[in-house]
Amino acid sequence: MKLIITLSLATLIYAEQTPQIKQMLPESKISAKVDLLYSANHIKNSPNQYATAIGSNIFYELAEYNGFSGGLEFSSAHNINKFTGDGKKENQTLSSSDGSYTQLTQGYINYTHKGLNIRLGSQQIDTPLADSDHIRLIDNRFQAFMATYELNDFVLTIGYLDKWQGTDTGLNNSWQNTGDNGAYFSGIFYSKGLIDYNIWYYDISKDTLAESATGNVANKSIYADLTLHTKLSDNLMLNSSVQYLKQNEQSNSDIKANIYGLMSELVFKKDLTFCLAYNESKKQNGKHSFSGFGGGTLYTNMDIMIIDDITD
Repeated sequence: MKLIITLSLATLIYAEQTPQIKQMLPESKISAKVDLLYSANHIKNSPNQYATAIGSNIFYELAEYNGFSGGLEFSSAHNINKFTGDGKKENQTLSSSDGSYTQLTQGYINYTHKGLNIRLGSQQIDTPLADSDHIRLIDNRFQAFMATYELNDFVLTIGYLDKWQGTDTGLNNSWQNTGDNGAYFSGIFYSKGLIDYNIWYYDISKDTLAESATGNVANKSIYADLTLHTKLSDNLMLNSSVQYLKQNEQSNSDIKANIYGLMSELVFKKDLTFCLAYNESKKQNGKHSFSGFGGGTLYTNMDIMIIDDITD
């Protein structure tokens, strides 16, 4: 308690002497959410697994000062035992085998100047092969460096992923490496009028840890997509998209594939969407694809049913 009081007094005194910081603190934002989720797996010739859990997320964002800002996020999930299976009947994807999970999921420093944005630390990232994948109570987060620069209709991105955690890593192991030497990525996004275009490059290193969530998925990937927006009427929009993912094997990972995708969306009043999607994976026998650290951007990926598993 003494430590907390001392820090609070020091902050108040410093804020009194520095008008910019005094203004900065009230402009900071705090947000919280609570989710309740039931999930069941019906497995042939095995006990059905189910669990009910409550999850919470608290996020604090410090207001900008001379271009600098920061953020902290705590995430947790806890089983409701009365509505959760025992032993082999427990679905462990909601809150770990212990029935609970709590983690500091974001803690970063951010710098912004004109079109430049630089972020360092644990953070939310959503790119084609690394994303937050909001399918359960604990979203993916990354210990990473990421920089973006907005120039006219373009957004240029470079980054490095060191570790990640979330539902897709398994909640028993917390933070895991994205490879022995991490993963590097860069991308260009273009959007103007009725056209959106993405092209990304990833260099993912080998992973030799036995507890790895992904195993050795070392590869160099190129991803691209193109979307055309067609206005059919004041209330109806047609979105037509194509995508391509090329993956080349590195360090004997067996990751090598060419994946094509098509998608058509009919959007009514921006509230109701009908979607038709198709993906095809061209890979050699004994080789595999890697949708990324997360749910992946492939059009037909749904929840935990992704093309990597379907085509193996």
